[in-house]
Amino acid sequence: MLTGKTLIVADYDIFKKLANEEYASLKIESFLNRYDNVLIGTNEVANMHSVNPRTVLNYIADGLIEPETKLGENDHHLFRMSYALTLDFKALQKQLRARRKAQ
Repeated sequence: MLTGKTLIVADYDIFKKLANEEYASLKIESFLNRYDNVLIGTNEVANMHSVNPRTVLNYIADGLIEPETKLGENDHHLFRMSYALTLDFKALQKQLRARRKAQ
């Protein structure tokens, strides 16, 4: 009798697929960790994602993205590069449209 444990039965192909997915996830996480201590500004984030810097500032104001810190009062926001690399501006745009539609 098994208590509190889950037994997974899988053939080799399923196991191989799961292992490859886990390995790919670890590779991405390891890549992003390299850039965890690198800070970049709104212009760099905008260039990275081919959007206007004003779009980045608007998304900050709307609460869709969060900068790591803000320097001064002139909207000099800094982001961890690891965070900036994971941003999906198409998904953020859809999120913003859904919010506005609900209002």
